[in-house]
Amino acid sequence: MTIASTPFIAMQGVFPWYEDQARGHPYGPDYAAMTTSAPGKPTLIHLVLNDLYRFDQAGTHRVRVVTNRTGVQHTSNEVSSSVESFPEEEESALAASLENRIRNANDMCEARGLADELDALPGDAATRAKISLFLHPKVFEPFGVDVVPGLWMARNRRMVVAAIEAALVDPQQYAGADLLELLAALKARLLVPFNPANPAAPLPTKTIQATYIHQLAQTLPARTGKSQVDAARTVLFYSVNLDQINSPDFAAAREVLVTNFGLVNKWTVDTLLNAYGKYLVDIRMLPALRQMLDSTTDPMFNGTRAAIVAQMARLQLEEVPKYLAREACSESPAPMSQVRDLTSEATLQGVDECLRAKLLAETTADAVIARRRALAETLEYIARFATALLVPDVRTAYLARKADWDQSARGAAVTYLMRWDATRSQPLLEELLPGRDLSGAMMFFLLAPAYPPTDGLRAAFRNGLTASQGRAAGTYAFALAQVGNEEDREFLRRELKRLQLRAAVSEAAGDAMSEIDMIDAIIHGRSWDSTQEEKVMLERSCVTAACKERFLTDVPKR
Repeated sequence: MTIASTPFIAMQGVFPWYEDQARGHPYGPDYAAMTTSAPGKPTLIHLVLNDLYRFDQAGTHRVRVVTNRTGVQHTSNEVSSSVESFPEEEESALAASLENRIRNANDMCEARGLADELDALPGDAATRAKISLFLHPKVFEPFGVDVVPGLWMARNRRMVVAAIEAALVDPQQYAGADLLELLAALKARLLVPFNPANPAAPLPTKTIQATYIHQLAQTLPARTGKSQVDAARTVLFYSVNLDQINSPDFAAAREVLVTNFGLVNKWTVDTLLNAYGKYLVDIRMLPALRQMLDSTTDPMFNGTRAAIVAQMARLQLEEVPKYLAREACSESPAPMSQVRDLTSEATLQGVDECLRAKLLAETTADAVIARRRALAETLEYIARFATALLVPDVRTAYLARKADWDQSARGAAVTYLMRWDATRSQPLLEELLPGRDLSGAMMFFLLAPAYPPTDGLRAAFRNGLTASQGRAAGTYAFALAQVGNEEDREFLRRELKRLQLRAAVSEAAGDAMSEIDMIDAIIHGRSWDSTQEEKVMLERSCVTAACKERFLTDVPKR
């Protein structure tokens, strides 16, 4: 949905701040707010003009709305809106009052409503209040009250840029990635003003970012404590994204983070390690990592603990299994998807007893709903790390399960039983395979905790692939590639050749999808890597027309 001015000429006294921000790439669709309508009943949709435009002069503005909501473009009638000048002294007083009330607000909802009101004030006094709240935010941990939209709406953009530029090089000022991102974006638009005739004109944003990052890096020696660590995190982030990891600025930022990792904000540890941990592999971080693991016990930080243990795994530390065992026995363990590959150990010592206790507590008839919701993660830890000793308990629980067992719990239980008791558990698995499970969704839940390779699943997926055609065969190929080894990769190659020989003579229904899925599976197996040469060779081997169309247009030339 868009709002068009009338007449359709350059608007006088109005600046399209949202278009200036988006620059041809809008990212705020209004259909995110769903409305239920009924035949014969009008539906009221609120459109706030300030969300798109800044009004710089008094006057009457006429707009009409163009919408494609119904699948056909419709243009509304004209709607008039009168704008009056706001006396500077009144705006100044209101801005001061709003900032004070935001800083004294008792909850985020109250503060956010006040900030929305402040955002729409475009004058200098209001801009100074917004800058103050941006550089020294009102925080409801971990979030600060967002006034960034108000800074985009500000009439005096040069004031905003100058204030943030000064803050960037102030050793006492927080200098996070959000600060530099906004600064570079606003500065780029000062250099390349918005032109309605060319809204997607290229912006020198990356060049500006590089300049600012160097300026920020130069302040690192003058900074201390969290100010230094936050600035170093920003320099590291942008150095990587701008492909400057060999620069002195990157090296300086890395040194700060490695030697002061204990000062990293606890709310950003997981993001930092997950995205940039490979650049911070240094044994000097170990004391800080251990301390964080010992102190970060809140369930809200289970993903943070997973990121920390993953960093320890990058350091190839022998203590990783000990921390994984502690996670397995904790009340709210780290997500299995983040920890299953952090050790090559097939099982973990000391987890059977605690996992059995959790399983029994979560499957009793009177288990509270909170315990029931934890069942899936308990079974995933059992499937990945428990020994065969829990087979009787898991089988009993699975056969007596109620309807509230979700797909993750069912998949993990069957994965575990197929790992240690495949012969007796085969009938349980078959209920979840393509043909019986028409959605095919259960395959994913069988794979989630399945590592290291499980002989029972591997054999079942091989047999399923051999006996299937079409998309089912492709599903089996994908599944085998997720739990298989190099021997299974060779098996997939042989099955692909068999299919291609048959399809070359007479292509059957479904052969194209099978061929595409098998090639994808051979290339993207979880425990193996394909070279670019192997990838190209497989893609060029296509026999069916759909496979050729899917791959050959993207194959790079030798």
